Amino acid sequence: MQTIHTAGRDLELLVPSGFSPGISSCPVVYALDADLLFKALEKIPEEEKSYRFLLVGIPPLDRLAEYTPWPAKALHERFADFGGRGGEYLDYLEKVLMPWINKELFGNGAPSKTALLGHSLSGLLGIYSLYKTDVFDHVASISGSFWYQDWAGFVKENAPVNKKATVFLSSGEDEGKDAHDIKKNAAQATKDTYKALTEHLPQGSIEMQWNPYGHHDNIPLKLSEALAHLDKQFS
Repeated sequence: MQTIHTAGRDLELLVPSGFSPGISSCPVVYALDADLLFKALEKIPEEEKSYRFLLVGIPPLDRLAEYTPWPAKALHERFADFGGRGGEYLDYLEKVLMPWINKELFGNGAPSKTALLGHSLSGLLGIYSLYKTDVFDHVASISGSFWYQDWAGFVKENAPVNKKATVFLSSGEDEGKDAHDIKKNAAQATKDTYKALTEHLPQGSIEMQWNPYGHHDNIPLKLSEALAHLDKQFS
């Protein structure tokens, strides 16, 4: 793995075998919450990480703002309110970060395909991206925070603008099991999100995968399954 600095962030890179910056072309997976997911990535056996894509890990500067679609009150007084700047953050990815990657690593060319990967709030943002931009060919959401305030109404009342993307949803059967706030509806909210997406996206473009874990359990396993799914999409 490599680290590069651009646009005020230290990006983590997992480069596929044989990749030459400025010469090679390959798919790119943009992984949000990189500080969490790249720690989980270290626990995945090396023999399982021979991906055909370039993995770009992007750490958040303010995840409660960057990964949320609209402002909402905090669930606990010890946390800041949700900032709701997800739309601005998606613009940053599309107009600042991705062009930089294309210039520096693809010689002003473009990757063959792109994907967006997130966990929890960034998994929510991944699905929100379907309603804001069609720049991503694939979106993978691990334990997406679909319990978020007013999300259920949003997906019922709106259609994605990105109808070309394949979608991977991964969720634990025990998501929200011990919660005493809005998160207690996590598993059902995922089912409702899946149902809403199936009504607007082409048949066969969405895969829903359930596991027997809670929200914070076995993240390396969940990540490994999501990355394996994306690798198949790029075959």
